[in-house]
Amino acid sequence: MTATSQKLNIGVVGLGRMGQRHALNVLYRVPRASLHSVCSVNPDEIKWAREHLAIEGVRIFGEFLEMVRSPGLDAVIIASPTELHVQHTFAAISEGLHVLCEKPVTTDMSLFRRLFEALEKKPSVKVMIGFVRRFDEEYRAATRKIHEGAIGDPVIVRSQGAEKLDTSGFTTNYLRNSGGIFVDTVVHDIDLTLSFLGENVRPKSLWAAGLNTHHHYLAEVRDVDNAVGVVEFWDGKIAYYYHSRTTAHGYDNCTEIIGTEGKISINLVPHVNRVQVSNASGLLQDATPGWIDRYSEAFVTELEQFTDAILDGNELPLRLQSAYRGLEIALCLQESLRTGCKIDFNEDGRRKMIVGNLIPKGPTNKNVVAHGNYAYRMTDFGLSLEERIRSYQASVVADPKYSGFDTQMLRVLEYVGAHAETTTTMFRFEVADFMCNKDGVLHGGAASTMKVVFQIVRDS
Repeated sequence: MTATSQKLNIGVVGLGRMGQRHALNVLYRVPRASLHSVCSVNPDEIKWAREHLAIEGVRIFGEFLEMVRSPGLDAVIIASPTELHVQHTFAAISEGLHVLCEKPVTTDMSLFRRLFEALEKKPSVKVMIGFVRRFDEEYRAATRKIHEGAIGDPVIVRSQGAEKLDTSGFTTNYLRNSGGIFVDTVVHDIDLTLSFLGENVRPKSLWAAGLNTHHHYLAEVRDVDNAVGVVEFWDGKIAYYYHSRTTAHGYDNCTEIIGTEGKISINLVPHVNRVQVSNASGLLQDATPGWIDRYSEAFVTELEQFTDAILDGNELPLRLQSAYRGLEIALCLQESLRTGCKIDFNEDGRRKMIVGNLIPKGPTNKNVVAHGNYAYRMTDFGLSLEERIRSYQASVVADPKYSGFDTQMLRVLEYVGAHAETTTTMFRFEVADFMCNKDGVLHGGAASTMKVVFQIVRDS
């Protein structure tokens, strides 16, 4: 983009319902932006683009790298399938393009951290994750009131997002692959909490619970269609979240912020307009059918502010660090839902993580360091198994007090990591009937029974 550019030339990758909406908004509703190009590998989406966008001179690509390397492009909106978000974001950054990415950019916190590293090498590039509710006029007004001190110090946030029950094949497939109710939906409420209470609030502990009332197949992926989560922060403030995918009346998104001197309420009674019918059945008012209708104008505002920040050289309206913190909390709530465990954090807001606190149980002898059955249970977010093993290995090397049994168990860790299957963020590895001699070599068979338990306990 040149200094004399009057418009931001934007490309859109992914032309599903979100990509189509973004493309049309850029084309017709954001005066300072121009729809330069679109990209999809889906034949139906390409057909839609040819029917609706080609007539406006928009270039259509079937290959993402070809689009991001095309002349004149300044920024990309990433609305591709979730599993491609981070790959497309890295590719855009490497080409020096600004990015607006639909959430989540990734659910792997180690990859998220690599985004910060990539941006350090491209300081002129700006990346924003799309949390559209921040750009809704009602929530913007509420945030202004909070920052003006209208309710004193905000201390409790209660936020709800409830979607109308949809049993279509599209929704079934989407929910199976959404990443979980907290990561997919409640993360928006978490993001709003950060805007209300301040992005530097530090979680102290959290827990979650839920159940399935209609989408019972979600149990197969350890998810639910109704969930509650509570987050306690170190300054004493509390956030309470409820989300449902099974309401009968429509999209019901409401929020309350309780302060020391008052309360702010947003959309406590959901409504699509201000028309109210009074008859023998009572007072009747239509609810908004879905979230995409509820926030239709917010999507435009989001694009306008993203465009203005880049063209005017200002900070983005939503910092990447805030998206990182919100995703951390969402992943922990999802884990708590799946494990039933409360999760604690240190005073600096970082989660209490892992080292090997090894507790051998059962008989051993001087020739065999450990043998029999091993159960290794690890709950954590943000680090891949390989990173966890490296972290453990580094602690063994760095600390001379680790010796003998601990060192041998590192070998067991490596063996388990190489052979076990993993699921989501909850890891349970079981390896049976082998023994580990002092040389660290694993052998099949076991002379007697033994169990090793790994405890999660590190303050760091």
